[in-house]
Amino acid sequence: MEIWKQDPHRKAFDALESDWGKQAAKKVGLADGQADGSMCLTCHTTGAGSDSAPDPTEGVSCEACHGAASDWVKKNVHGEIGNDPAKMAAAVAAGMLDLRKMAVRQSNCENCHVIKRPCYRPSEQPFSVHLDRKFKHWQDNIPVL
Repeated sequence: MEIWKQDPHRKAFDALESDWGKQAAKKVGLADGQADGSMCLTCHTTGAGSDSAPDPTEGVSCEACHGAASDWVKKNVHGEIGNDPAKMAAAVAAGMLDLRKMAVRQSNCENCHVIKRPCYRPSEQPFSVHLDRKFKHWQDNIPVL
């Protein structure tokens, strides 16, 4: 999907190789934050440790935020939702998490975006689900279901 090419989550796995990522791994006694079984993979990939997990180099995929996609990602259900409220309704009815709902977004995002994590930078602002400019890739004219 086009929106995914612009999302910073897709580079989450690569961030573990940055200087800061290496420092964070070292803080918790890890030689390699990208290694199989690393606690870092829980937030920096999707489905870490499961047999059906995507390739970890894909970073944090759509499913990490929108839920398991097997039922809603099909072209006839999701397609490119774009401006189509009916496609959005069909995808949500099939199990897609509707992150336009603030409570759903907060609950889901805070699985990883918390202050108490080894990779939290002292200069980092506390996470807020109200920063729509960071998350928003839906159309305003699709009503929240």
